[in-house]
Amino acid sequence: MIWIVVIVIAGTIFLTGIIITLTSSFGSGRGGAYGNGKQGTKRRIAVDKGVDTKKLTYGQDKGAIFEAGQEIYGTVYRGGGMHHMWKADFQFLETGRRETISFREKMEIGRQPDVRNHCPFLKIAEDKMVSSEHCALIGRQGILVIRDLNSTNHTYLNERRVNGSVQVPNGSIIRLGRTRMRVTYSYR
Repeated sequence: MIWIVVIVIAGTIFLTGIIITLTSSFGSGRGGAYGNGKQGTKRRIAVDKGVDTKKLTYGQDKGAIFEAGQEIYGTVYRGGGMHHMWKADFQFLETGRRETISFREKMEIGRQPDVRNHCPFLKIAEDKMVSSEHCALIGRQGILVIRDLNSTNHTYLNERRVNGSVQVPNGSIIRLGRTRMRVTYSYR
């Protein structure tokens, strides 16, 4: 009789181990509390002031700054996430045309966007002196900078040639080829 009880208990433990192994390997598509590591796995991420709080909760990479892939994973921001939006208003001085572009970290300006590049783009098709991808506006930590992208005719900020990354004061005039535009921006 004791042998039967021992065999039943051992069999139950063995089957429980197999079930746990199979469940953790294949999961229900969600992969448990934090995903199963397969590419394309969707998981909700809670970010509090730039810190992935799920990783913090589960003891993985404690306090790690979460920066990439937020649109894939259904990120929920609490307490002001570190990815804010920039809103740049461009007023073309020669034509009076106005255009507004919102972006997270980077936007580009030029005559023709690169189809491989997925950042917001301000198109200036009428000025042949503007390069295909002329310059970029990059926002980091509340500061907006402009960088020339090896254009043929250079980029000018308030009539000074841009070398490297240069901070853009609000209301500045950017000149690309013959095109001049005043840029005003906000950061939220």
